[in-house]
Amino acid sequence: MPPICLWLFLVGERRGSHGLVYAAKYRKNTGATDGNTPGSLQYSGPEGGLLHEVSAIFKELDMIEVVEGDILGLQRGILVHGCNCHGVMGGGIAKLIRNKWPSVYLAYKYRYEDSGLFLGDTISVSQDSLGEVDSSDELRAATRKHIQSFTLELPSKLVVVNAMTQYDFGRDPEVVYVDYDALEAAFGRVRLLARDLKLPVHFPMIGCGLANGKWEEVSARIERALGPEVEKTLWVLPAVKEPAQPQDPQASLL
Repeated sequence: MPPICLWLFLVGERRGSHGLVYAAKYRKNTGATDGNTPGSLQYSGPEGGLLHEVSAIFKELDMIEVVEGDILGLQRGILVHGCNCHGVMGGGIAKLIRNKWPSVYLAYKYRYEDSGLFLGDTISVSQDSLGEVDSSDELRAATRKHIQSFTLELPSKLVVVNAMTQYDFGRDPEVVYVDYDALEAAFGRVRLLARDLKLPVHFPMIGCGLANGKWEEVSARIERALGPEVEKTLWVLPAVKEPAQPQDPQASLL
């Protein structure tokens, strides 16, 4: 019996700007024998327990959990973001990371100047004390094996991974800058990092902003690369609600 496809559309509306639409395709084997497939489940607007309800479905399917908030506020886990291969963090999440944790950018820039950057590469940065959180020799060895640069700027249990998911960068809306194969290769390396450090993986919608990629393809690549054993979370920005309009004091007199 072929698996049933479940489509989930998350629509978060931003007043005064382009709406944010998140779509992902998930499969789950069922024991149904009638050959019917469920219709689309469509949710509109950020009101109610949308993310909670969808996240519960994702967990049941052992897929990507969705969290609304600021990914740069993470204190524990592996934060993965996409980079180009030219040593430039000039936009998107990469620019925010450069501004908040300059040493994460410097590790990336140094690699570019020293030996170049290649599609699928990853550069992992953490505190030197990460391996000391647990007294096991195994975790300390894993830290030394996977972390390329150390800094005191990051929280003690956070690893930031610069992932080379696109070669070039630009602002042409007709060009897809993200390289899906490179993204999958980078997350394959992150899978080993998560396994050995026993940490969950967090990421924004990599390649789906300025890089013009499709989240359906990106999410499928991430799931395949990380596998079912790694806890994985997508972070989306909170929806901006329209400010309440001031009431006309004379309206009640009409």
